[in-house]
Amino acid sequence: MGEQAEDIFSSFGLFKTEQDDFDIVLKKFNDLYVTIFERAQFIKLAHLDGETVNTFITTFYKLAEHCGYGVLHSELIRHRIVVDIRNKNLSEKLQLDADLTLAKVIERFRHNEVVKEQQEKLIEKCCKV
Repeated sequence: MGEQAEDIFSSFGLFKTEQDDFDIVLKKFNDLYVTIFERAQFIKLAHLDGETVNTFITTFYKLAEHCGYGVLHSELIRHRIVVDIRNKNLSEKLQLDADLTLAKVIERFRHNEVVKEQQEKLIEKCCKV
């Protein structure tokens, strides 16, 4: 398999009996690469133009579920949302909040979407007159 595979294999910390069990070794390699793929998807996710807040947030939760982030799960979702939202003004305001929680981010993000929709309706009504 090569030197790189041997380095990865030795990083698994398997007991001698486990090292000789093909199924255990294969599972370790598969788990490693599945986690890497899942984390790459999580990291690459971007807020698409026209995508609703709820869809964007739900996608982050679904992707983070399989990343193995443990106690950092909520913090990483919070950071990713703040960094990736399309509204850069909102992103900057959120970054200035020293007590920012995931719940606050979601609330402000949703509120911003509602206000934006209301503004569009007002402009639409104004222009029809």
